[in-house]
Amino acid sequence: MKGFMYLLAAFAYMQVALAQKMPFESKRFVDSLEDALAHHPSDSLKARAAYHLAEFWAKQDTNKARPYLEKGRKLAGNSVYMQASYQYYVGKFYLSTDSAKSEFAFLKADSILAVNRLTFKNAYTLRAAIWYNYGVLRQLKDDTEGVIKIFLEKVIPYTRLAGLQNELPRMYLAVGQLFDNELDYERAGLYFDQSLAMLDTVDVEPELQANIYSAAVGNLLSREKFAEARKYQNQVKELLQNYRETPYYLAYLLNETAYFIKQKLYDDALLVINQGIALSTRLDDSLQRESFLHEKFKVLYSLGQYREAKDILVGLAESPVTPFMGTKMIFYQNLSEVYEKLGDFEQAYRWLKPYSTIADSLNQARLKEKIVQLEAKFQNAESRHEIASLKAQKSEAELEAKNSRLFAWVLGLSCFVLLLVATFSIIYYREQKQLGKQMAINHQQQVKELEQHQQLAVTKAILEGEERERQRVARDLHDGLGGMLAGVKINLSGWAANNLEAPQHNSFYKVISQLDSSVTELRRIARNMMPEALFKFGLETALRDQCEFYTTAGIHIDFQPFELSNTNSLAFQITVYRIVQELLSNAVRHGKATNIVVQCSQSGSDFLIAVEDNGMGFDKTIGKQKNGIGLSNIKSRVSYYKGEMELITSPGEGTTVHIELHDHEEGYYPDRIGG
Repeated sequence: MKGFMYLLAAFAYMQVALAQKMPFESKRFVDSLEDALAHHPSDSLKARAAYHLAEFWAKQDTNKARPYLEKGRKLAGNSVYMQASYQYYVGKFYLSTDSAKSEFAFLKADSILAVNRLTFKNAYTLRAAIWYNYGVLRQLKDDTEGVIKIFLEKVIPYTRLAGLQNELPRMYLAVGQLFDNELDYERAGLYFDQSLAMLDTVDVEPELQANIYSAAVGNLLSREKFAEARKYQNQVKELLQNYRETPYYLAYLLNETAYFIKQKLYDDALLVINQGIALSTRLDDSLQRESFLHEKFKVLYSLGQYREAKDILVGLAESPVTPFMGTKMIFYQNLSEVYEKLGDFEQAYRWLKPYSTIADSLNQARLKEKIVQLEAKFQNAESRHEIASLKAQKSEAELEAKNSRLFAWVLGLSCFVLLLVATFSIIYYREQKQLGKQMAINHQQQVKELEQHQQLAVTKAILEGEERERQRVARDLHDGLGGMLAGVKINLSGWAANNLEAPQHNSFYKVISQLDSSVTELRRIARNMMPEALFKFGLETALRDQCEFYTTAGIHIDFQPFELSNTNSLAFQITVYRIVQELLSNAVRHGKATNIVVQCSQSGSDFLIAVEDNGMGFDKTIGKQKNGIGLSNIKSRVSYYKGEMELITSPGEGTTVHIELHDHEEGYYPDRIGG
């Protein structure tokens, strides 16, 4: 909990510092960007200014941010880099409001840079920023392992390629803190060491140096390496000589306190604690002041000064500043312990179970209130009983007077009953009529659902038949025709070796070579029709093999899998494989693409496929008229899995396909394919 409090305090310091600078610097920042947007001759720089204004206003007023974002998109023109920048700032726009849209925009921005192979420094800087923000979204989902992987495999390498050496200490510090928060102190120490080593080679601001040293000190104290911790603590002190009245110095004093307490140097610890209390009071930081007071309690308790320790903690427990119940409970537990040391067992019991005491008092109050309510109900019932008795006596007195009017009442009641029956009959008739209409509507709905189920069954049968036919043809080609051709080739080769001399019969040996190539090509076709890698190693390996199959000297394919799982039904994995296979075939054969990006990601039963190429593209209206078999097959598979498909293309602009599938059943094949 102590480490968490340090992080919370550091965040609070950052907010205070920004609040002090923001009024003047924000206005100057916005004014300079507005001036560049209005008067700069370069559309590219105007677009950047618009993007920065959108990012600024997105944190305060999204209605103001959106127009700047669209203005930047228009100014970007045909620049690939600026188009990728637009997607990045879309991700920033949705960063705190819609994580799904934000993630999609960041991945799309990176795919644009990847497929076009942009390798200048600004492109690498943008890719580092993209993956940094994507890591922030993963951290919000408590995916610490994923965030560490993103930093080590994406953010840090791109930062190096961008030449931003002075940012690398900050990146290694972030990775170390991730491990430190997971209590993996040894591994965290390795990254803190890398961050420290870089301080000798790059220039960073004093505040960052102090943060790196302070993080290293806390880590070393956790590992009980006191001599090294003391060395870096002295460097922090030297860096903060001119910053003694800032929040950064409070972090130094907290580490100093922890060092002296671990060394059992309680007098020195008390001196530092008193400095921290005084500084936090001057800075009006009540949360850190509370932390120092609690440290003072622990020192006094260790020294056996229980009464003084109790006086400090009573104030903390009775009116704590911290909003965390865990911290409050620590205060209550500490008070119980110190009262026990003082021999005041009544107070010790009181603070040991404060919530139980409060709960008991609430239950007693509720019990009293319930008793009062029961008494009121009883008295009310008695009153009603007395009133009923009086009414009965009055009825008996009036009975004789009512006998003369009995016949009239009976007649009137009969008429009323007849009217009531007629009314109910009309209502019943109308309800039956309405019920009949509703039943007709329900019947129509059932017919529609039956038609949908039948259509789904037909699609299922078609896909099943298509896949089984692929298996049969592949098996016949591989085991039947392939074996026969291989046998013919072996027999011819054997006969030629015994009866012909190679120099005199080159044409015959050329025929044997062509026959050998035919066998190889036939086996390749058979493997393509029945993907053995999918059944043996899973979907991700099969997709990677498929991408490598189409990769040649003139064709580059970037395959990017995200959290793919082999828990889906086999039929679903085959469907994904066939869709990607068809899209790659179209991009290479029809689109003549040279760069292709294939992204596949999964979240539960939802599966996303994105294939983007830089090929020739085509006119979608003409494509609909032609109604190609490959595209129809893809649409059938997407429809079966209740998915959605988006096709973005135009002549000369490449093609982008986004597909979302939902694995809604175990699959439509009873056995493993090829089994």
